[in-house]
Amino acid sequence: MMTGTSVSAQMAQPVGMRYVGNQQYMGVRTSYMPNPNNQRYVAPSVNSVYATQMRRVNEIPLYGKNKNMYFYNQKKRDEGDFHDSGLYLFASYSTGKNNKGMNAEKSVWDADGVVYMGGSDSNTDMGTANGFTIGVGREMSKTLSAEFMFSSYTGMKYGDSAKVLVELEDDEGNVYEEVDSTSYEVVDGGKITSNFIGVGLRYNLDRFLGSFGGRLKPYFGVQIGLAQNTIDDFTITDPTGYTSGDIAPADLTQDDFTDSSEGLSVGTTYESTSVYDGELTTIGTTIKSFGLGLEAGLTISLEGSLSLDIFYKMNRFGKVETSGNILSVYNEDSVSYYLPDNYNTASGKEQISCDPGFTAEEKKFGEAGAPYFICQTEITTTEDVQTLTSRQKETGDMLFQQYGVKLKYMF
Repeated sequence: MMTGTSVSAQMAQPVGMRYVGNQQYMGVRTSYMPNPNNQRYVAPSVNSVYATQMRRVNEIPLYGKNKNMYFYNQKKRDEGDFHDSGLYLFASYSTGKNNKGMNAEKSVWDADGVVYMGGSDSNTDMGTANGFTIGVGREMSKTLSAEFMFSSYTGMKYGDSAKVLVELEDDEGNVYEEVDSTSYEVVDGGKITSNFIGVGLRYNLDRFLGSFGGRLKPYFGVQIGLAQNTIDDFTITDPTGYTSGDIAPADLTQDDFTDSSEGLSVGTTYESTSVYDGELTTIGTTIKSFGLGLEAGLTISLEGSLSLDIFYKMNRFGKVETSGNILSVYNEDSVSYYLPDNYNTASGKEQISCDPGFTAEEKKFGEAGAPYFICQTEITTTEDVQTLTSRQKETGDMLFQQYGVKLKYMF
């Protein structure tokens, strides 16, 4: 039977939560009740270095969806719809040289062995390609990720010089085009760009190669998609031009004067056109091609959800090519002429009888050659004569190797 003597005993009541390292603890309050012997008992405590006595209540590993534990009516923190979803954003910059130049394709021969198109070798590279990429990725597992990206590559160009096709005729009268050996300076244009949209897979290699002290994790990636390659119009100058039609009067030689069918016939009217001080603009175009990228690098963990990749990448984006159309703008001189019957026997202009509209002109075979007379019209000069022609396309491989850095943010 209980007496009125004051005795005490201990009861522990939870008062709140605290974190100790990775573990969660619940505090306790000690109360005392009287006991028959008036003795005080204190409940055993954990981590007594804390002001409030603690008792461990949870030891769940902190990862994935269990990263944050909540007790009683504690409000859950709002960390966004994508929290712990494995999504990440990334942006990268890369640079590297394209060692494939743009040139006309190799010669094409017909069944009779006639060359209709000739190859050229003016350019050996397209310069440096600077790439910028943005994208989003999703971690499928600890080793495999899927990515979607858009890349833009700029800084490339056609080159500093170009070669043009000229029209020739063989011994049998077959007309064909061949690349002139002369290199012409590119004075404007020729910028080359490439845009790439693709998907890729990224595979972490640290399980095979290690993580180099836990800070550098190697990986390998591959991307496939659609590349859109563009070359802008480019212009070259041609100050000397060329002569078309028949032989120009200034270029006649004594061997050209004959009554046979192999030379110039007496009394027959000929026309000649000379072009000079010209510009040739090659019209560019855009083509689409299959694109492939291979990437290898190291991942460096930064603070929080940030990481940095240092990588090497090889891109193969098909070809870039011109449209095959060339706009020519020249000054043009035109003249008609013929040989009178006594072109090499007359002693003066007054002895030459020319048709109406023609005047007698004295010329020489070379600088010190014998004189002769020719009937010709006045030379007509026309400025800025434009002609659009379709010729052989020039192509180049969009293949370049790059080094770069990539910044990633994990949700």
